[in-house]
Amino acid sequence: MLSLPSLIAVFENGYQELRPPSGDITTFSFTGDICLIREVEERLRENPQNAIAGMREALAADYVVGNLETPLSKAPFDPQRGVLQSDPDLAHVLISLGFDAFTIANNHTMDCGAEGLQDTLSFLSQNNIAHFGAGENLQQVRQAVIVEHNNIKIGLLGYSQPELDAATQESAGVAPLRKEIILEDIAKLRQQVDVIILTLHEGYEFQHYPRLEFMHLCRELAQNGVDVICGHHPHVLQGMETVGNSLILYSLGNFWFDMTYQRRIPESRQGLIAHISFDKNGPVSLKLTPTVMDEKSHLRTAAGEQRKDILQHLKNISFLLQDTEAIREQNALSTAKVMRSILGAVYNLGLKDDKAGFEKYFYHQIRRDPYLKAFCDYAELIGGYKSIL
Repeated sequence: MLSLPSLIAVFENGYQELRPPSGDITTFSFTGDICLIREVEERLRENPQNAIAGMREALAADYVVGNLETPLSKAPFDPQRGVLQSDPDLAHVLISLGFDAFTIANNHTMDCGAEGLQDTLSFLSQNNIAHFGAGENLQQVRQAVIVEHNNIKIGLLGYSQPELDAATQESAGVAPLRKEIILEDIAKLRQQVDVIILTLHEGYEFQHYPRLEFMHLCRELAQNGVDVICGHHPHVLQGMETVGNSLILYSLGNFWFDMTYQRRIPESRQGLIAHISFDKNGPVSLKLTPTVMDEKSHLRTAAGEQRKDILQHLKNISFLLQDTEAIREQNALSTAKVMRSILGAVYNLGLKDDKAGFEKYFYHQIRRDPYLKAFCDYAELIGGYKSIL
């Protein structure tokens, strides 16, 4: 049984050979979160080529995959939970960047409801961009994209944590991040491909360490035949590690996503392009290209000291992954912060006797799956109570 070495060299110079290749290889590039709003939209309307200068070359690979965290639609927001929406007229920039596929298994895919999802699927299909992780029903969202290059067959599957957006047998949505479903899907897919890649959308926003539950799940999936796991949702970089013959990248951060509050969190303007080469037996090398959004949200590759600092930060947070108690402490800090935000918002609504505001907040935030996870984690990590959910 093959076993990849620990990641060390890649944090020093951005490249590490994991093992000698056996036969032909193919290279995939993976990015973090993409949403064409706010300053990103402004830059695209001003000068799209200047907004992304040099990025097509930085992404270059046999196959390029990103996380599209927005509907490409002009449909109205879902009144209970809509937040993000990108103008499809601007989305042709994604074609110019060379993307071949997007995971759309995330907590914003359904922000414009089923109509917005259909608009997104239509845009991607019309422009020959593959997609996975969301669709018209549960059967469709569990279908893999299978790519063959240099006689290597690679399958891609995507799953997301928001249970409220999960597809059913009769309704559109995203592929739910449930272990039993993922294990069924990878067992079926293994019979058709040489390499399996998962994109998983989960975690606490702006937390540099994965939730313990998620970390354990990723390691279990690695031991069950998944070759690469790429994580999204925290909007900042999280650590990475090898497990057996598998590579786990817990969060690639933001690729191109201007968030109104991120200016207080400079790490949310950093991301990684992960270039992974494969042979028929799995990953053989990992190359990292750090990226940044400047003060005007132009997207650029990081250079000089900025590049060095990002790789050093990635090294620091990756080495901590082997310390379960340290991760538990970081999770506890995150849950406490989330709980303060939730309870503070509810308290202020109560002071104002804002019943309509509370109802909107309840439907939009508290009952969303990530917040329910925060309640469970808070009970266990802070209060010492084992969750029964």
